[in-house]
Amino acid sequence: MFVVIAAVVCLLMGWWQWDRYESSSGTGQNLGYALQWPLFAVACVWGYRRFIQLEAEYAEEDAAIARAGAPDDSATSNGHAVDAAVASPAAHPARRDDALREIPVGFLPQRAATPATAGETDGTTEDYNRMLAELAAGDAHQEQQR
Repeated sequence: MFVVIAAVVCLLMGWWQWDRYESSSGTGQNLGYALQWPLFAVACVWGYRRFIQLEAEYAEEDAAIARAGAPDDSATSNGHAVDAAVASPAAHPARRDDALREIPVGFLPQRAATPATAGETDGTTEDYNRMLAELAAGDAHQEQQR
């Protein structure tokens, strides 16, 4: 239902931008938006359709694995052979259960080492840390006097 609403809203936005383009204050930017909004509607429908296809593929794989793991250990189901690659969960490195959950090391560019990240400190940082330590000690001393 959300996909239908989103697509309809996108088409209405395109229509509104077309009306704005045709008005006396319309610009080329309105024309661009009028052409862009229907593309957003198509993207909503395409994305939903692709999601449904992927879910169907996962369901088929799960069903094939379940049939392959049946107690009779037959390699056929309803007269159709089960592909060995589908029957083995280990053969699916990108399965939904084994999905990548973190960014691989080396995927992102490395930051340049700065003195603070390299473990080195400059005099200003040391002075600031010393001042904070003195303030904390003064606060602790005042708390003890109360």
